[in-house]
Amino acid sequence: MAKKKHQAVAESDLVSFRLEPEFRRLLAERAAAEGQPRANLFARVLVQRALTDTTDAELRHELSAVKADVRKVREDIATVAFVMLVKLAKEDPEKAKAWIREVLSR
Repeated sequence: MAKKKHQAVAESDLVSFRLEPEFRRLLAERAAAEGQPRANLFARVLVQRALTDTTDAELRHELSAVKADVRKVREDIATVAFVMLVKLAKEDPEKAKAWIREVLSR
């Protein structure tokens, strides 16, 4: 009989880990809030959600794209400012570059 039980555990790929008391308490609180009386079963649900939820990865990818866009816009603003300062305001190109670095680095 013990052999069969061991095989069933092996086939289900048992995963176990220990939690510090603080995390155990948080797990129990969240499980209760979700209507799950057994925190260990809720832990399985959390692991499954974490493994299948792609929202965080998608958000990181989108944020990376937004940061790249912002860098490009800042470069474009620097170019326009340089041209306006040098061509229209007749500012010295080196002073214009220094001003742009100072102002756009904020």
